[in-house]
Amino acid sequence: MNEGHLGKYSFGGERAATDNHPAVIHYLPLAEGVAAPLAVGTLLKAVDVYGATATTGEENTGVTAASVEPATFAAKAGKKVGVYAFAYDSAWKLDGQEATLLDYGISLTGEAASGDTVTVTLTVEDAYKVGRFLGWYYGQKTKADRCRVVIGKDTRRSSYMFEYSLVSGLTASGADVYLLHVTTTPSVSYVVRTEEFDCGIMISASHNPYYDNGIKVINGRGEKLEEETIEKIESYLDGEMGEIPFAKRDAIGRTVDYAAGRNRYIGYLISLATRSFKNMRIGLDCANGSASAIAKNVFDALGAETHVINNTPDGLNINTNCGSTHIEGLQKYVVENHLDVGFAYDGDADRCLAVDSEGKLVDGDKILYVCGKYMKEQDTLVNNTVVTTVMSNFGLYKAFEREGISYEKTAVGDKYVYENMSQNGHC
Repeated sequence: MNEGHLGKYSFGGERAATDNHPAVIHYLPLAEGVAAPLAVGTLLKAVDVYGATATTGEENTGVTAASVEPATFAAKAGKKVGVYAFAYDSAWKLDGQEATLLDYGISLTGEAASGDTVTVTLTVEDAYKVGRFLGWYYGQKTKADRCRVVIGKDTRRSSYMFEYSLVSGLTASGADVYLLHVTTTPSVSYVVRTEEFDCGIMISASHNPYYDNGIKVINGRGEKLEEETIEKIESYLDGEMGEIPFAKRDAIGRTVDYAAGRNRYIGYLISLATRSFKNMRIGLDCANGSASAIAKNVFDALGAETHVINNTPDGLNINTNCGSTHIEGLQKYVVENHLDVGFAYDGDADRCLAVDSEGKLVDGDKILYVCGKYMKEQDTLVNNTVVTTVMSNFGLYKAFEREGISYEKTAVGDKYVYENMSQNGHC
């Protein structure tokens, strides 16, 4: 996918882990099913909401450029906080979803975060209001005396600022807040689901630079928040709802140090192993992020000889020339130290790439293949099916066919993979 430009800003995609081509990213709301090539100057209907016009290059090259005055974009985007980009798949079909502050990383400065995004500022006031709404909303829904919300964060400096803002809003609305402190996004999902919290919040901008940040809200089942609830939060942020009452006296919420929840998650990860890792020499790149608080403990407990790099976060070095977005560092480290395998995480440790003993990349498709083949052999692959996004390599599907494994494809985004798996009984 080629990058487009929005005035002094630009939008485009992040690079795929599987090859050297830009991958689809799915943040800008484009009309689904629109096929390229488009005529030069074509106005994409859904994009028009944000004042952008798109043009194309050579036949079958897809959208290559777009332009809009920054002031026009800002005015039409309003308070839709988020990162915006267009997307199309290998068949040149345009598709996409709108990202809000609840989904992906947000620039704190309002400037383009990495040259391929358009961002709208997320402030501490926004975080406070998100907390106010969630505390009130789940307070109405809970069957308990008051709602319980668990919060995790990554290591970037602003995560502490947003944590305090969210806590203020939540407790002011009567919610009890449990702090996991620095932890991974999957751990928040696990704790919410297994310990019956009303919802969870992860403060992170994932693989983005330290100066970006965002708020991810997780429902009581450990899943991404429903669109209906997201729309209600946005309505409150936009001032379209009435005032939310403040909790008073003993109804004011409490804050609880809940590092024990993170420790239970570590125990859960250890329990998943099917054998000891004794005599295994394993390298870890923690990206100076959330994995720094968890990964080494897990591998050490399983008996591995664990070698770790980029596990000294200082609030400003998360994802900086390290982690899954800079796998070359781990590749070199594994070879130089004669390790058996290496794993690199992103900032909030919800994605991982691997490196073999020769320093060769084991990307997402290869990991899917290894896991799918192993689970089939162990008779634990539900419905004998692996679900991927449309970005997976054709070779992966040929390999699955050879092994007698079924597969299904979804739009880009873990949300769509999970929806497919849950709706079709694949998990």
